[in-house]
Amino acid sequence: MMLLLLPLLWLVHTSMAGRMEVLYSWSQVDFTFPSSALREVYLAGGHFIPKHNVIIDVDVWGGYQGIDRKIFVTMPKFKPGEPVTLATVTNKRRNHTTLLHPYPDWSWHQGDCDGITSVFRTRVDKCGRLWVLDSGMVDIFVDSRRQCPPQILVFDLYTDNLVKRYRFPKSLLEDDSLLITIALDSRQEDCSDTVAYVTDVTSYKLLVYDSATDKSWKVSSNLFYPYPLHGDFHINGVDFDLMDGLFALAVGPLRNNGDRTLYFHSLASVHESWVLTSVVRNHSAFKEDPGASPRSFHVFQETRDSQSAAQDMTDSGVLLYSLVEQNAIGCWNSHLPFRKQNLDIIAKDDYTLQFQSGLKVYGNHIWTLSRCGCH
Repeated sequence: MMLLLLPLLWLVHTSMAGRMEVLYSWSQVDFTFPSSALREVYLAGGHFIPKHNVIIDVDVWGGYQGIDRKIFVTMPKFKPGEPVTLATVTNKRRNHTTLLHPYPDWSWHQGDCDGITSVFRTRVDKCGRLWVLDSGMVDIFVDSRRQCPPQILVFDLYTDNLVKRYRFPKSLLEDDSLLITIALDSRQEDCSDTVAYVTDVTSYKLLVYDSATDKSWKVSSNLFYPYPLHGDFHINGVDFDLMDGLFALAVGPLRNNGDRTLYFHSLASVHESWVLTSVVRNHSAFKEDPGASPRSFHVFQETRDSQSAAQDMTDSGVLLYSLVEQNAIGCWNSHLPFRKQNLDIIAKDDYTLQFQSGLKVYGNHIWTLSRCGCH
């Protein structure tokens, strides 16, 4: 969330062999407004302030079997003047800037609670659906307030139609709750049993949503909190403090016993932790007490060399994660012990890989969204 400290964005993808390519870069964000006149109205009224719009996540779908590739980016409502929170990357340009198109269209970004309010991250499932985690929070860096209830919206990417909406009940939220990351877990081919895991970065909770029953619950653990000794960040000569808790999630491959492992970490931490999904998927266990199963959560004893922001896992069980202070992408084969000798760096660049707030594995590529402090 410290993207505002750095003025230039890069969208990078790297093959599993480590060759990187910068696909898009933005010094400022701009959109495909319906008309130039409307764009001027937005600018004049302060509804669009280009320097306030900050991209933090990336997602990808398509690019195969005749399906056009769609690249999604998110822009949470950090400050006034951000008219769009979820968009696709277009091939159109204005003033040397690649334009973004509101997703699904402008009608979803009008500031009402029937639309989309403020999105940190998204997730594409194996059934061609985009799961959008809408925090509902606006003016987060100025005068943070909940404009709309936090929700999950699911869009069919073949039609761009909304197929499901779920609003989280107030009973699961604190006044300062901020939902920022979503991970998906489905076992059926048609994804009808999908469970979504959601991080509440400020209240240090994990929310679990079962789409089959349309129910949700919260889970707590001491491992969701920030680690005070690791709240200091040092990136290319820029120092700042950030005590963010539960931040990143990754779901491991299916085990022989039908279970999976949910990996997680706080931003202010050099530790990786884990819990079996069978534990957190058990609604009855946490119905009365979110902290009902403290010994089911585990932390690896060895650590990374740096704090980590976004992470993802390959189908084969390789965890990929950003290394904040090293401007790098690290990896660990989850079939091996979590030890220093098994933690590798597959990509490092002090210019293009600064503070990767978004990281996704799609096909044989790693897609990452980073902030660069250089012009």
